[in-house]
Amino acid sequence: MARDGREMARDGPRWREMTRRASHEVPNFPGTGEERGATGRHRTILSAPLRSSSGSAEFRRAWRDELLPAVRAFQPEAIFVSAGFDAHAEDPLSSCRLSDADFAWITAEVAKIGRGALPIISVLEGGYNVERLDRSVRAHVKALIDA
Repeated sequence: MARDGREMARDGPRWREMTRRASHEVPNFPGTGEERGATGRHRTILSAPLRSSSGSAEFRRAWRDELLPAVRAFQPEAIFVSAGFDAHAEDPLSSCRLSDADFAWITAEVAKIGRGALPIISVLEGGYNVERLDRSVRAHVKALIDA
């Protein structure tokens, strides 16, 4: 059976040098991140599940108290952001209640980790209310520029 790139990367010698930190609404797509704490073969996946209808306070608490300290402790050489905006209060996919200000806040907090010297690669991956998506992406990009 052929293995995809993700499986090969996990078996490679540098896999232990990579990490993933995430918050997800649970239960919801993609069906991962339901277990709080470190998981995965090398314990490099850290999840902070958010219950349905979570808002700014829960989201910011998860990142401030759990995820951001773990990213800082990892001392990354680069950060890849999977910028999903479907947790916005006006997005039809999720039941979370985040705002443009929440997306700007987390972007600014992540950008602070490298003190302006750390490469940050951001890829749009979600957001299904097109009018709201435009504003959320603008808040995210502005926070990157201002960092």
